[in-house]
Amino acid sequence: MGALGFALLETLTYQKKNFICWLKNPFIPFAALICFGALISITNASYWEIAFIEILQQLFVITVFLSLIWILVRRGKIKLIIFAFISSGVLTACIATLDFFTGSRYGPLLSSTPNVNFWGRYAGTLGHPNKFGFFLVLTALLTIGFWLDGLHSQKRSPLYNFSWGSIFLIQVFGVYLSNSITAYVGLMVGIFVYGNVKLAKKGLFIRMPWASPLLLLIMILVIIIFTLPYIKTSGAYGFIQTGVERVINTTSEGRIVVYKLAWSRILKNPLIGVGYDQISTSGINLVQSILGTSVHNALLEIWYTGGLFAFIGWLAIYIYLGWFAVKVIIGKVNQSPIVISLVSAVLSALVMDQFQDSIYQREKWLVFGLFVAWCCMQDRIRKSTLNPNINEIKIRNI
Repeated sequence: MGALGFALLETLTYQKKNFICWLKNPFIPFAALICFGALISITNASYWEIAFIEILQQLFVITVFLSLIWILVRRGKIKLIIFAFISSGVLTACIATLDFFTGSRYGPLLSSTPNVNFWGRYAGTLGHPNKFGFFLVLTALLTIGFWLDGLHSQKRSPLYNFSWGSIFLIQVFGVYLSNSITAYVGLMVGIFVYGNVKLAKKGLFIRMPWASPLLLLIMILVIIIFTLPYIKTSGAYGFIQTGVERVINTTSEGRIVVYKLAWSRILKNPLIGVGYDQISTSGINLVQSILGTSVHNALLEIWYTGGLFAFIGWLAIYIYLGWFAVKVIIGKVNQSPIVISLVSAVLSALVMDQFQDSIYQREKWLVFGLFVAWCCMQDRIRKSTLNPNINEIKIRNI
């Protein structure tokens, strides 16, 4: 709130050029749809005050939080933000790693969940393994871009490569400890996107609609064939196998049932949802929840709780992000390592959101905000070349 206050004060006093960040936020029309759908759905909410708070939190990340990030990007702080983000991922991954090797429980203590045990999975300081894995997938993908960007800028010593390689592996090991199949998929998708762009840039891979899925499938099969004997003997296989069996035998069946229940309610009244108090992040316990659990799909959960208008608003946001990410991949715009890593993280988050219910988590919206700010500034720079009266700050440090 302090940062918000200072940013608004600065805009009103001597940084009036930042008004564009508040008024030209591309998500404002989508936020209006989400707000309308969520507000009319309050009529069905059992706890309207909780639903109202959930609405405010979603609107905050879509508008205010994203605009604040845009201001920082205009100032050339994007590398500093990404470095701080990566550092937070390394910290929580180190705590989970320490708990894994020593048997300590610093992670649960720091997250105020000392009595929670998710099938022996680790959550670092984030309180839940799925959130932990989601978070580290994003920081790990940005680490790749940050690491390679330093390599491209000038020659680096072996110590530099060793340090950043270790930082990346610590986060990947944290993803492994989360035992989140969604995180595993998200990490593979992100690395695949990054590698695909790099290969295509060098002319080693043809960008065709069927080529990317085919290459991903081949990559997964190769990984399974060549690593299965090793992970079996190392003991890692047991941990991974437990996660796969948990999804196949327990969570997937339960989630399909929840999907069907949520969809049946949507069919009864697609316009008005059951209320934002039923969103998984609202804090109500399972007894107060209509379904008895959360809907592990971001878009389906939004339609179920906020109705058709909120769903259209969120779907438009996802299409916007996905479309501009694809444009970066296939276009001739700036494809620096950091930009490619942002694209990889955005697409990875969109994929993981189809199996999780992280609606307004700040870590996801930090990545979205950085990417949207970069896209907006690219658009302003393009317009400035056509209209000399537009004076847009250049994107520095990328």
